[in-house]
Amino acid sequence: MAQKFPWQIEKLIVESAISSGLSFDDLPANVALFNNVLKKKNVTPDEIEQLMDDLERLTGRTDLAIVFAQAFIPEFVDDYFLLGYTASNLKEAIQLLSRYKRMLHPSLDLVIEEDDEFAHIIYRSTDHHPIANKYFYSEAIFSCLLNRTRDLTHIPIALEKIAFRHEKTSHHPLYPTYFGCPVIHNQPEDVLTVRKDVLYLPFHTHDPETNQLVQAQAESQCHPPCELVLEINRALMQGLSDPEFGIEKLANALYMSQRSLQRKLNDAGYTFSKLKSELRITEAKKSLEGNKRTLEELAEQLGFVNAHSLRQFFKKQTGMTISEYRATI
Repeated sequence: MAQKFPWQIEKLIVESAISSGLSFDDLPANVALFNNVLKKKNVTPDEIEQLMDDLERLTGRTDLAIVFAQAFIPEFVDDYFLLGYTASNLKEAIQLLSRYKRMLHPSLDLVIEEDDEFAHIIYRSTDHHPIANKYFYSEAIFSCLLNRTRDLTHIPIALEKIAFRHEKTSHHPLYPTYFGCPVIHNQPEDVLTVRKDVLYLPFHTHDPETNQLVQAQAESQCHPPCELVLEINRALMQGLSDPEFGIEKLANALYMSQRSLQRKLNDAGYTFSKLKSELRITEAKKSLEGNKRTLEELAEQLGFVNAHSLRQFFKKQTGMTISEYRATI
């Protein structure tokens, strides 16, 4: 999908290139290249890929994606990144950026795996698009995540380590300085590792209302509501209070076989559990914002066995406790 890039990004790229050590003599060909691309109203991800490829060829600098991502400023990005900036914390931001990745590019898959102490943020491209194998995407994404999380939490977050799939570049000695942690190469996956609590540090830019508006816009761009989803949501609303309301009961409510429903969901890019979880969270937030019910009543309405189960579900889905969410309203 085409993206709009304001003129300030050209200035940002040039300033970043200079600050990274490029001399003025290195820039003319690059500035012309930027101008040719950025004067257009719309810029596609493929053109940005070509821009980065040409930049590396013209300058010999393999680390500029990291530098650019360090310098990126929220005011210069569009609705896709607003999903992250208005999220409550890093975990929710990554979940939103992954859910609506088609606003930017389908290759930008981000996955979080947690253990007892650490969180592993994995750049995992599974669609085999050529852009998925460009080393500068993982480098820029990790740099952007690190620096924007520091900006949005006002905390000098330290990384544990970073692993990249690609081989060492000629500027590898600069990477530990850029990231402030050990950087290793030739690994099975691109992985940024932080302490688990970093995922839940609150973003000072969190705005629930704006986030919901941006999500609604993203949803319309990535997954236009189809009649099937609308029918499923209506049926789910009717059965949401039933803890046993699963895909079999949903199929019966829609007068189709479970196999047919599953196939239709797969074709539309949805899963039953995802739709049910999203509806539960939406209804929970509406109720919490209106103070309409006690937690026990809300848990019963949403099909949870008790308020404790609701609290656990809410924290897992949003990265916030119910009390923390109420404090943001």
